[in-house]
Amino acid sequence: YEDKQLILAEYHDKMGHIGISKTTKLIKENHQWKGIDRDIHQYITHCYYCSIRKSKGAMKTRPNIAITAHYTFEKVMIDIAGPLIASKYGHKYLMNITDIFSRFTVLIPRRNIESHTIISALHTRWITYFGTPKTIITDGASNLNSNTFTEQLKVWGINKITASPYHPQTMGIVERSFGTIKDMICATATQQ
Repeated sequence: YEDKQLILAEYHDKMGHIGISKTTKLIKENHQWKGIDRDIHQYITHCYYCSIRKSKGAMKTRPNIAITAHYTFEKVMIDIAGPLIASKYGHKYLMNITDIFSRFTVLIPRRNIESHTIISALHTRWITYFGTPKTIITDGASNLNSNTFTEQLKVWGINKITASPYHPQTMGIVERSFGTIKDMICATATQQ
């Protein structure tokens, strides 16, 4: 029994409190015992950190009008999450840049979310590696709609689109990934 609990703790806790199906898949790659599915389900559904942090299920929403891209790195979405629990290096914000076509995502920790910091991160962590996108889609955050940010995008020849206010589904790709990442960060950080 103690061996099972150690295995469950190792996989679930150290992997950032991933869900039942992913934890089951990882554990079954290296371990087997009678009642393994039941034990994993029970362990995860009784996890204190998951119960206080994770959402209880998806809400039903109207269908979205899809934002489409025709090739990789043509259109990207940018969003910022935070403030989160600060890292030991003082990072308390997370910048998410996601390619709409491939869903490839880059997460960049930030100490602050001023416009010049976002511009620098966009240049060094995205444009330098993948090139300049044709279009960037952002929400209505003031730092992503500032004159500094907008003017720099014009210099780079990037078209900027601001998502509909009060309609987070427009930015659904980044919002969903933030939901998962924030759950993992908060669950892991709370244990430290």
